[in-house]
Amino acid sequence: MSDTFEAAAGRNPDIADFSVHASYRRSCALDSRNLNCWGDASRVGTLPTFKNILQTSIGSNHACVLDEQGIQCWGNNSHGQTSVPALSKPIAVNVGWFHSCALDSKGIKCWGDNSKHQLDIPKSLKNVRQITAGGHHSCALHDKGVSCWGDNWSGQTNVPDLLNPRQVSAGEHHSCAVDETGVKCWGDVY
Repeated sequence: MSDTFEAAAGRNPDIADFSVHASYRRSCALDSRNLNCWGDASRVGTLPTFKNILQTSIGSNHACVLDEQGIQCWGNNSHGQTSVPALSKPIAVNVGWFHSCALDSKGIKCWGDNSKHQLDIPKSLKNVRQITAGGHHSCALHDKGVSCWGDNWSGQTNVPDLLNPRQVSAGEHHSCAVDETGVKCWGDVY
């Protein structure tokens, strides 16, 4: 769909209308604003009821959805990762192992496990366009490029030089970004 059509329909052109998310023994697909999941239901549990899903993110033990009512998370809450804090007009959500992060009109908010400082968002981030949560780290795409924070045991928060990055994704012990030269990954990439 064109960006103009998406904006007129109240949808973010930077978020895919159709997407597939796979995690540890569980997968979900979003099509025409319906979420269908399969695999080990004991990992995440029963799906709540949603109204016009805009985005979904699934982790190994919990999942979150952004719909027109806001963000709902479900599954294992042993670290508070499904206890969504107050948000102001949320526009994106992403989950890691035991933490979750959202982007709202005021910036980034993360909640859940902070044992590796994955919730300690750098204060210098401005105009954040994307948030992603990895195993025990988080990353953001913002006006100055990509920043990552949290667990760095394999270099997953050591962002290399990027030329006009467009997208970032945090994995278990690595991170990747798309820039003008293609895809670059860092951390435990083997």
